[in-house]
Amino acid sequence: MNSQTNLSKLFPMIKTKEQILEEINSNDTLRTIFNNWPEHHKNEFLSICTGSKGVKMLYDSYFKEILNPEYAPERLSSLLSTLIGKKVTVKYQLTRFIYCLHGYHLLHV
Repeated sequence: MNSQTNLSKLFPMIKTKEQILEEINSNDTLRTIFNNWPEHHKNEFLSICTGSKGVKMLYDSYFKEILNPEYAPERLSSLLSTLIGKKVTVKYQLTRFIYCLHGYHLLHV
């Protein structure tokens, strides 16, 4: 029994590569988008969708969007609270200029 079979038993919503490709090919818009991707992007997408590879959450672009305090400050508050061990509430995002100031405390607990 391979890891894909194990994941499918635990998470029945995970589809096989063949099922995902069938779904993509059954929709003209999805098929066009998918077929315009470079081969390595297609393979990475299929690996993530089948559960054989995880999403790289801490990569800058994902991290910035998911934890952006403009969209959902509670997400960043929760993460920081967990990491620091104290309740943290994000009130607003500092401008880029502030990040350049040396010795400036970006987090006040």
